[in-house]
Amino acid sequence: MTMSDYSVQGVKNRPALEGEVLVIYRFDNGSKGLISPQNLDIGESKNVESRQETPSAEPSIESIVGIPDGAELVMTGISPSFQSSHHISPTEVVIFRRVTENSEAGDVHRETVEFRNGARVALEDLEVGQRVGILALSAAESVTRRKPRSSHTVA
Repeated sequence: MTMSDYSVQGVKNRPALEGEVLVIYRFDNGSKGLISPQNLDIGESKNVESRQETPSAEPSIESIVGIPDGAELVMTGISPSFQSSHHISPTEVVIFRRVTENSEAGDVHRETVEFRNGARVALEDLEVGQRVGILALSAAESVTRRKPRSSHTVA
């Protein structure tokens, strides 16, 4: 399952690519999802933040990007108010998590990002225009990349 299988049902998506930068976008149905900034038709300025108040066009429906559970992401340019309310820095490495909660209506699926300080924030609560980079598509890839290499060789 990808992120958009839960949060933007009925809309086509594609898998995330390691190294790409995405932005949080609010769709006409009210759901938020991650899309490539190149798919936004926001005029010559390409200023994603300007879309928050005056969206000019819906992005291509194939542009929604699915993130696998456990992917390592980096959020950059986090707003001061969001930093303050979650006790985080302007740039944070986070882990994408899928949470399933049981309710009287059945299972409810939510996507969250988990910060190093332990705070979990639902994708729906992230700010429109927030930039998110894909560092690794799985925890295993992230751990492998971070292992220190030995400085000496074995003869």
